[in-house]
Parts: sequence; structure tokens; C-alpha cells
Amino acid sequence: MSVAYEGDRVHAITVGAGPSGPSFIPYESAIAYGVTIRDRLPDLKRKLGDPTTADSGPPFRYKWRKPPLLIEVVVGGERDGEQRDQILWVNLSSAAG
Repeated sequence: MSVAYEGDRVHAITVGAGPSGPSFIPYESAIAYGVTIRDRLPDLKRKLGDPTTADSGPPFRYKWRKPPLLIEVVVGGERDGEQRDQILWVNLSSAAG
């Protein structure tokens, strides 16, 4: 998990699905709107509805505007050991702008 700041305020939080080092501890709780890092694309659509935008990939990038949040999810596409529809990371940021 990483946290980005703008000044003294949190701007974005990113949760990744894979280990980033030997001391990696997976985050298993719900991130937002019931979404967990272990969900698959069909789970995301059920929980969040249709994405506001979707980029062609792989990997595939989906965005949902759920004020006050912008939820961006990168999903694998059977490349480099990724499983199809597997979440690689979730980014939460302000939906302002």
C-alpha cells in the first residue's frame, strides 16, 4: 500500500495485489464500496456498476467516479503471469476536477 500527499493532505491511496518485498503483508479488507484486492472484474462491476472509462490493454485500466472518490483499477490480461480479470492494483483519489 502506498499513500501520496499533496501538501499535508492525502491525495491518493494505492493498494497492490502482489508482494513488493520480503516484508509484504497483503491487505485483505474492503478498500471502498466493498471492493477487495482479491475481487475479479465481474465482482467490480457488480459492486461498482459499469466503469466511467475503460482502456484497452492488457493490462486493462478501469475508472469509476464515485464522489468523493475516483476509483481506478488495473486488471491483468493473461500476460507476464497475470490471470485474466485479476486485480493488479486499486487506486483511490479525489473525484474533484
